[in-house]
This record gives sequence, C-alpha cells and structure tokens, in this order.
Amino acid sequence: MSAGRLSVRGIVLLAKKPSRKERAVLLESGITLLQYLHGTAYFAEFARTKEKVRVPHLLVWAGKLKPEDKLENALWAQDYESWAVTKYGDIKILVTFRKEVSEREMRKLLKQFCTRYKRHNGFEVWRAEIGSDKIIELAGKESIEWIEQGPHPCMPLR
Repeated sequence: MSAGRLSVRGIVLLAKKPSRKERAVLLESGITLLQYLHGTAYFAEFARTKEKVRVPHLLVWAGKLKPEDKLENALWAQDYESWAVTKYGDIKILVTFRKEVSEREMRKLLKQFCTRYKRHNGFEVWRAEIGSDKIIELAGKESIEWIEQGPHPCMPLR
C-alpha cells in the first residue's frame, strides 16, 4: 500500500469507555480504536475520506500522531548514545514501518532519508544510518510506526 493511501493514526479521548454499540458508531464515523492507553484514551486509526464525517458525542478530543510521538525520547532530545554516532556523524537507528507498507515503499523512503540501510529483523524493521537533521522529518511520514537508536552493540559482561 502506498504511503498516500494509509490511514492516519492518532489518539482519541472519549467521554467514557465505549460499549460495543458506541464502538460501531465510532467505526461508522471512520475511527477505529486500536489500543487502549489509559482512562478513556485510545490509540486510533482515522479513515481518509473527503466526505463530512459525523463526529459522535462520545468523542471529546482527537489528534494525529506527531513525529515526536514516533521517536525514542533520546532521539527527540538529540541526546545520542556514543555507540549510535558513526564516524561520519550519522545516527544509527532502527526504523519500524507499519505492517501494511510494501517493501518497495520502505526502500524508497529509506533511500530518500538515509545514507545506509538494511533489513534488520522481521519484515518491517530496518537498521539505518541517517543525518540528525533528517530524523524528525522521517518520523513525520505516515509509513513510520517507530524509530529508536540501534541496533545496540554487543556489550559482554565482564
């Protein structure tokens, strides 16, 4: 699936925990609850539509994930581990893509932002090296699920 057709992910705050009927109303409105977070907050997916969407009374607030929501705190703070900085000044990262993103799209995005990249573990996780000035922009792409420093080097115990 191309990045332009991906649903938008974000967080919703509801007035109360939804019943099955209320979940169905949310779904009809283009809001799919993906994961419970805390209280009445949920990680959610918003359908892309050009039609006007009727917002259920249950919805208190909804917001799209921001780049910083998809970054390890240290990356957002630009507080890099010494092992994560290459001799050329790039940052070693692990990039996790959304499951519905094709390998072709993953490679295209990595080629656009990273100096080096290689599949790491599983289908959607890649190791890459990237300029520190490009990390936030990469995290802003809908195809991206999560970015962290890595992979961690082997550090045997003494």
